[in-house]
Amino acid sequence: MEEGESALEAAVREAREEVGVVIDPADLTFVHAMHRAPDRMGLFFRAERWTGEPYNAEPGKCAALDWHPLDALPDGLVPYPEAALLAILRGEPFAQFDF
Repeated sequence: MEEGESALEAAVREAREEVGVVIDPADLTFVHAMHRAPDRMGLFFRAERWTGEPYNAEPGKCAALDWHPLDALPDGLVPYPEAALLAILRGEPFAQFDF
């Protein structure tokens, strides 16, 4: 989050910057929080609607953008988002990533 930005505003901004879509904050649903470092907390939201076609808007930071069922994630994901996705699949609203 940037200074003065709410969690929902940050999620909307990050979606626009990273995958090129526009999301109405009202279309975001909180699904998970992950404590992932002594001073880091990741918040995960689900969006079921957006405007635009998702694409890899940051190819220097991301190798690919693909759709996968939560119960069939590919190998090679960044560890903490993968752990968060698996926790979401189990219905866990909070997890701590080992650090």
